Amino acid sequence: MNLLEFLQAPLPFLVLSTLLGAIAGSFLSMLVYRLPLIMRQQWHAECCQLLSTPEEKADNTLSLSLPRSFCPHCRHPLRLIDNIPITGYLLNGGKCHFCASPIGWRYISVELLGIAIAVIAALHWGPSLHALAAMLFGWILIALLFIDLEHQLLPDPLTLSLLWSGLLLNQSTALFTSPSNALWGTVAGYLILWLIYHLHKLLTGREGMGHGDFKLLAALGAWCGATLLPQIILLASLSALAIALPLLLIQRIRSKSRDNTSVTTTAIPFGPYLALGGWLSLLYGEVINSLLIPGLTG
Repeated sequence: MNLLEFLQAPLPFLVLSTLLGAIAGSFLSMLVYRLPLIMRQQWHAECCQLLSTPEEKADNTLSLSLPRSFCPHCRHPLRLIDNIPITGYLLNGGKCHFCASPIGWRYISVELLGIAIAVIAALHWGPSLHALAAMLFGWILIALLFIDLEHQLLPDPLTLSLLWSGLLLNQSTALFTSPSNALWGTVAGYLILWLIYHLHKLLTGREGMGHGDFKLLAALGAWCGATLLPQIILLASLSALAIALPLLLIQRIRSKSRDNTSVTTTAIPFGPYLALGGWLSLLYGEVINSLLIPGLTG
């Protein structure tokens, strides 16, 4: 048995997938932190250029590769052991080795989810291109989920990468759906939320969602196909009601208890729930459709 055949066996593939998930989770953790800051730097530079004002030079200009990983509190570069996924976090007790400031829960959550996505894909599809593609799909969704939660932003570099990779994979190999279904899924995914957005704005005079949501649903349509779009929206809506509605009620109660005359509410990003609906649909789309519409697959 050669190395390739060995890695294609179920158990070695599962172990390899776990390692890939840990590496991807570590990279995603950095991506979630840096990408919004990089985009903010770019917007600032563009505004300065547009207004013909001198641009302030940042002391630490960020990119995805430089500088090396550092503590977000004291800015001290991390040791090699600190960069080991999960292990570094646990060895330091969830704190920076240098300044002892708490490291946010997001870092280890992203790393654990990166592993979980890889393991689930490996168990569901086995050693195959399907599993590797699904890992890529899930990892990008993790980044979008956390960035949207923290910044209410769905960056184009991620949503458009997800969209084009879905179209190309299904166009060349029909990996998860037919090329035509992927194409119409992209078109319909964008138009559905675009129409809802403009209808809501027409009726209320306010924006109900960001344009990034259009692109994310279009990307999910490129991967899953047009036939799974209704269930993606349904799963996203149900999960949003189940998770976000109680949080809003708690927020209103706390606001009223502090000041009876002032109740503030926070906009709830829809991207994380679309990501959840998209991942579940890629895994169990046909099964869910058959439950929602009896006789669909019979």
